[in-house]
Amino acid sequence: MQDVVKVGIVGCGRAGRKYAAAGLLAHPQAEIVGLTSRTEASARQLRQDLSLTAEVFPDYPTMLESDGLTAVALCTPPPCHFEQAKLALAAGKHVIIEKPATTSIQEAEELIALASQHGRQVLVAQNMRFAPSITTARNWLAYGMIGDVHAVSGIFEHGGPGKDWFFDPAQAGVGGSFYDLGVHLIDTVRFLLGPSVWQLTSADLNHDPRGIDTVGEVSYQTPPGVTIALSTSWLARTMIGRISIQGNRGNIQVVFRPIPNQQLLHTPEGASNEAMQNITSFTSQAFANPYYYFIETILGRISGDPMGISLANNLPTIQAVMAAYRR
Repeated sequence: MQDVVKVGIVGCGRAGRKYAAAGLLAHPQAEIVGLTSRTEASARQLRQDLSLTAEVFPDYPTMLESDGLTAVALCTPPPCHFEQAKLALAAGKHVIIEKPATTSIQEAEELIALASQHGRQVLVAQNMRFAPSITTARNWLAYGMIGDVHAVSGIFEHGGPGKDWFFDPAQAGVGGSFYDLGVHLIDTVRFLLGPSVWQLTSADLNHDPRGIDTVGEVSYQTPPGVTIALSTSWLARTMIGRISIQGNRGNIQVVFRPIPNQQLLHTPEGASNEAMQNITSFTSQAFANPYYYFIETILGRISGDPMGISLANNLPTIQAVMAAYRR
């Protein structure tokens, strides 16, 4: 059993800094030993800002060849993920990928097979599963507090990403707002409701002149008869994130944006509101926690993937997203 997991971060922008580095630095047995990014300056800036001793590598292949590297965190645009993950697995490294994990179902299936072949972990940093409001709502559902679920609706919108590559089809990958935000909604609803097959019933994606969907309205149905309606937008004045779950004995509303997040349970017996903690708590428990969980998984302390963020467990999320884009 290894004592320290040595990790290289690929992509030193927002996700690399606020999500990957934060989660890895929080774990006493994780060490960030390598940094590489599109520009060497951003990697050096991250090392300086966080007072890291990690080596800055000129490129990703060079980092993979470094001695002692155990795992990589891929915080790069989605079209980069597949080839970067393939290289890492071939080099015997564990991998965690920022969402969306891949740009096709085939890519995901190939990486799952490679991970099994090489005996390595491939996880997806689906951070909403770790949000306190989401885990509380999941417990309420498990306890049957609103009875049988028959409808779910979700909305996630903001004023658009700050990086130009999100609006460049060549760099963004599959699409825009629904690819970026819908993957959060789909994965979170799957986490709340449990495993099921989602059938696409409608998809209305409104594209800008560049061919990127800035607004999405997508609906699904599951075999038990649960209808799921999801809405995303990059054109909103303010950030809103909310999931509503309707049951035959009550309803649950989870507000995860703005933060602090909260959830409201309403049943015939009355309403119960539980406000969550502050933004720091949300950040540490959601954004960074997949990386902490990643280290625990590598160390063999987590069995069976209870949070369901392995790429294999994330495959139905990818399939549902791709269905909206008819892929």
